[in-house]
Amino acid sequence: MRTTIRRSLPVFAMFLVGFLIPHSPTRIYCSLPLTSLENEIPVIEILLEPEQGGLISVSDPQEQPLLVLSADRAADYGDQEQDSLPPHKRYDSLISSAANEFNVDFYLIKGLIQAESSFDPAAVSPVGASGLMQIMPRTADMLGVRNRFDPQENIYAGVRYLKFLIEALDGDVRLALAAYNAGITRVRQWGGVPPYAVTKQYIKQVFRYAKEFRSL
Repeated sequence: MRTTIRRSLPVFAMFLVGFLIPHSPTRIYCSLPLTSLENEIPVIEILLEPEQGGLISVSDPQEQPLLVLSADRAADYGDQEQDSLPPHKRYDSLISSAANEFNVDFYLIKGLIQAESSFDPAAVSPVGASGLMQIMPRTADMLGVRNRFDPQENIYAGVRYLKFLIEALDGDVRLALAAYNAGITRVRQWGGVPPYAVTKQYIKQVFRYAKEFRSL
């Protein structure tokens, strides 16, 4: 991908560090600065190329390596950028993708994750629920999850399961949250939210967190 940036060199350097590196390009090439005849502002062309195995050849002799990273090192930059974010923002892209695919409210998912694990992907409950959305082993097997601690797998499976509960309970999100916490069998047995203090508190927490995230 090639793009032309009209910036001074210092500003360009700040742009590069602040924008390109978080997106983890494996190699970044910069052509020699040219001068615009119109306004004499340096024109810099950037060529981003993903790693495709082995070295990447540069056909244009004017293009000079500005930054060369191995695939692992490029991934490290992405991880560092993610780690620098507050926990509740680190997984927004994954949450958004799952929310769009399953048509579940983005902020409801974030509220649920906050209530379940406080956005800790390594969280494990006393009963064996694991990961961001606290997937139980049996649920993970049902949904084909291989690694419950992988944020992408965990979020995708958790949102898919939540969508299943919403549809199974006629679109009642409150009952779906009760089922996520206490199990759909108990919700059906009681004909509504089970009379468990922990479940009632859980539902309130999820809605409160969702409201707080929506206002940020």
